Amino acid sequence: MERAGNAAVLEAAFDWDDLGSWGAWARRQPRDAAGNVAVGKALALDAEECVVLGGESPVVVIGGKRLIVVQRPGGTLVCPLERAEDVRRVVAELERRGWS
Repeated sequence: MERAGNAAVLEAAFDWDDLGSWGAWARRQPRDAAGNVAVGKALALDAEECVVLGGESPVVVIGGKRLIVVQRPGGTLVCPLERAEDVRRVVAELERRGWS
């Protein structure tokens, strides 16, 4: 949409969040008492404000703070929540290496 020449804008009475990053997605998910989001086979122990998405195997974060940990069939991502936007750089590098 950023480059669309045929878009229109309307005022609306609802909350908006650009879900283009893991951090933005996590803001819309239920959290535990420590602020962690854990989806799938995911566990956050003694962790704070982590986003943990498990895949086929369990993913566990112990003592982490503000981390994103995502396990998917094609790979695993671990990064600080503040660096979530760098995922675009990672995708570009994986493609450059032929790993995508």
